[in-house]
Order: sequence, then structure tokens, then C-alpha cells
Amino acid sequence: MILLGSRQVGKTTLLKMLETSFNENSPQTKVYYFTMETTDDLRLLSEGVKGLEQRRILNKGEEICLLIDEFHYLHDPNRLFKEIYDSYPSVKIVASGSSSLEIQQKIKESLAGRKLTLHVYPLDFYEYLQFIRSGEESFLNGIDLDGHRDYSKKIQAKIFQEDFYNFILFGGLPRVVLESDTEVKKLFLEEIYSTYIQKDIKGILKNIEIVPFNQLIELVASQVGNLLNIAELSNTLRLPRHHVVRHLEVLKETFVNFLLRPYATNKRTEVVKTPKTFFYDNGVRNQILKQFGLLSLRADAGALFENAIFMELKKNLPISQDLYFWRTKNKTEVDFILRLNERLFPIEVKRGSEKNIPLDLRSFAQTHNVDKAFILNATEWSVRKEGEVTYFWIPHFLAGKISEWIQS
Repeated sequence: MILLGSRQVGKTTLLKMLETSFNENSPQTKVYYFTMETTDDLRLLSEGVKGLEQRRILNKGEEICLLIDEFHYLHDPNRLFKEIYDSYPSVKIVASGSSSLEIQQKIKESLAGRKLTLHVYPLDFYEYLQFIRSGEESFLNGIDLDGHRDYSKKIQAKIFQEDFYNFILFGGLPRVVLESDTEVKKLFLEEIYSTYIQKDIKGILKNIEIVPFNQLIELVASQVGNLLNIAELSNTLRLPRHHVVRHLEVLKETFVNFLLRPYATNKRTEVVKTPKTFFYDNGVRNQILKQFGLLSLRADAGALFENAIFMELKKNLPISQDLYFWRTKNKTEVDFILRLNERLFPIEVKRGSEKNIPLDLRSFAQTHNVDKAFILNATEWSVRKEGEVTYFWIPHFLAGKISEWIQS
């Protein structure tokens, strides 16, 4: 099993929790934890199976679990994993890595059918509540689309909506969430970003000029929720187009930037190719731009809400669903489209309160055979049916529940 994710999302913590769980609940399993950021562990695993056999870590017939942190620092993890998998069927490996780009280069096709890859994201809002209001997150368990009928739930929703505003400002990286002092939060975010540049980027892009790369990240961070215009980025940064494309690929493969494809059925009237760009964590994004002002006073508040909602949807997206946006060449647009089989569920994000059905949302719903549509907003929590479409107004913080609701 391979755990992939950006720095500081909690991969090491997950491995340590697995180690504790095995020791407490499965004493017959021998568990070994290695981190490739220490010289001794890196040297040992670089010796391959022979080194592990000599140190009696690998023994035929024994139940063994190897926990390997930051395995992409190994020169040839592909050979090590394949030899263990083929020669020691009772051995399980759980390995973590921060760069999909390096991992793709090192994990070859010979591991096809031998590995399961899972992505680890920053905390979603439900997990965030577990950190700051332990026990109260149960409010979200079992809540349904009729939750607006319960007055007590509407009162509780106001409290959680305020929490969601803080979540939007500082993001969901566990170390940042656990810190109560806002200035220390900013210091942690700066350290996380600096470590990413110094370790991941300098390690992947040899001989890169860091200044233009930093400028690119700032531009991408400032454009969340917008269409990605590579030509514009190239002109602004005065970088060749192929350099911009290469840098964007690195941002994607190090889990910093995500691209959202458009949903289109009519090439003549709809945007069919150009993706929208989003950032993996609002806290890191705000630190890069040095902007932590109140949401009510910020010109980019709408973009922050849209980015936060995108990540809530992405973190809770099951394999059976797809996520898109919709935009016509006349600039009619719906923020997000969830697709389950052949059914479409449009989602519009409004920064403030919204009691009316957005015109673009209605347009999409009426022309694409939609039966449910969602308006995410600050305070309105209600339901209205218009023709064949049922519109649901729900608070922003419940965005992560939509994937669950549309399956029921």
C-alpha cells in the first residue's frame, strides 16, 4: 500500500498509528518502522532484501509489516518492493511518499497488480471538527437533506459555519489546526511552504531558478477558481511556455495544485478543454500571498470559498463519482458538477446568503435533465421544488456531505 500526499498532511502520523495499532491488536505481527530521511534506515533498505535478511527482519513464514516513510528517497524502491512481494507473501508493506513525480519514475510497471495507492489530503471539515470540537462532529453523522426542518440543527449550524470561516483562512493541515495562536499558525505555514521548496522542488527540478518558480506558485495561488491560461502565465513570468507547462506538472504531481476539467456535451457552445485551477490548502495559499484578513473585507473571499468547497468535494469524492465545472462560451457557469453514472448534480457556491435560484444554475438544471441541484451559502437552509428539479440550499460546511446524499 502506497500513501501519497503533500508535506505535513499526516502520512508519518498515519504510519505511527498503524505501528501502535499492530502492536496493541495484532501481537503476532512483527512491525518495523523506517524513515528514509535518516541515514541509517536509508542505507539499510538500500541494501535490499539481503540486508533485511541478514538483520533477521525478514523471516520466511512470519507475519511482518514494514512501514516505510518517504520511500521515494530510495534509489530503487521498485526492486525492493518487488523482491519482498514475490519472496515473502506474508510480509505487508505500507510506504509513504510526497512526490508522485519521483514515485512514478521509480515505481515501474513490474508492480502492476502488486500495489494499492491511496491519496492523503489535508483534513476535511468533519476531521477539522474532530480536532477542535472533539465529540461535536457527531452532529454531521446521519444528517440528511431535511436537516433544515430541525430548529436545533439550524442553531448548531451557525456555530459550525463560523468554524468553517476559520477553516477557510488557515486550512486543514493538522499541525496548523492544532495550534491556537494565529501568529504561530502563520509560522508553521511558512515553514511548511519553505520545506516544500527546499526539499521537494530543488530535489525534482535540478538547476531550477527558484525565483520564477516562486512567482508561478504565487500566480497560481492568486487565480484559484479561474480558468488556467498558460499563455498568460508565460507572458507574465517571461518564461518559455514549455517551462510553465513543466512547472505546472510538478505542482500537480507534488499535490499542490489541482486542475478541474469542464463538463461539456456541445463543443460549439461550451468550454471543452480549458481546466480551472485550485490549490490543495487555503492556509498555504494565504501564506504564500501573505493575506489573512477577515473574509468580509477581502476581495478574494469568493475565490477562497470556492477553493475550500472544491477541496471538500474532492476529499469526499468516492470512486463512483466524477467532478467537473460547467461554462459556456457566453460565460454562463456553474461552479461544480457531480456526476454519478449518468445523473448530474450541479452545485453553485455563494459567499453570502442566497434565497433565489441562481440563473445559471437554473439554466443548467433545465437543459441537462437534472432532478437535484445545490446552492451552498452562508445561512439559508431550505428546499424548494421548481418543475422537475428540487433545489437544496445548504450551509457551506456541509459540502462534504453532498456525495453521500446523492448516492442515497
